[in-house]
Amino acid sequence: MTKGLKELRERVLKNGKGEFDLTDDYIASGNDSKYSLIWRGTRQFVKGYNSLRAIKEDLKNRGL
Repeated sequence: MTKGLKELRERVLKNGKGEFDLTDDYIASGNDSKYSLIWRGTRQFVKGYNSLRAIKEDLKNRGL
């Protein structure tokens, strides 16, 4: 799962627009772990967060 997060981060940094699909299956594969929340946070970034700082702040507010 960590490898997937690293690849996703690289894709976001290269693209900058988040123009790729994250499937619900991948999110569900993390169950309710820390990683699935990070994937959900990343998906929200793609749909509207304006910075990685906003994701970090959101995850911090969730206690991660």
